[in-house]
Amino acid sequence: MRAWNSVPVTKVWTRLGPKDRPVASFEHIQVGYTFDLPWDPRLLLQYDYATGGTTSGTSKSFDTLFGARRWEYGPTGILGLFARNNISSPGIRFFVVPHRDVAAYRAWWMANGTAPWKSTNLVDPTGKSGDFLGHTVELSARWDAHENVAIEGGWTYFMKGNFARNAPLPLS
Repeated sequence: MRAWNSVPVTKVWTRLGPKDRPVASFEHIQVGYTFDLPWDPRLLLQYDYATGGTTSGTSKSFDTLFGARRWEYGPTGILGLFARNNISSPGIRFFVVPHRDVAAYRAWWMANGTAPWKSTNLVDPTGKSGDFLGHTVELSARWDAHENVAIEGGWTYFMKGNFARNAPLPLS
């Protein structure tokens, strides 16, 4: 079955500002296409944006509070370079069935170049390091060995951008 599949924009606001005004947000959009071929190959285009930083003493950083980032920003739950905070990231993913194998590419920018890169705690308050974090390429595979047993593996390669290479040491 060949089909376009789209997910509407997901927008989440954190309301901690004066007079209950939204001060932080996370937005996600994706559009996919499933090809009419064996193993149902699927191409998915994605974009995520989450605010970050502080203005006039009010945090503009989106905080997920709970929840895994595994399915969004890495092939396994071990590597956590990126979270839903201070990011602007387009990406492309490719899936095949029956093993849910995935190949993915993403480019990573910070939404605010003077706010911290939350997962690493790197920050350049001057903004001189830029806002480009880098690129990631990932591969992952999953095999459902039994009804309640799955074996999964993944690989990610991170190519550092200007901010990742040039930001001062992490906050203490």
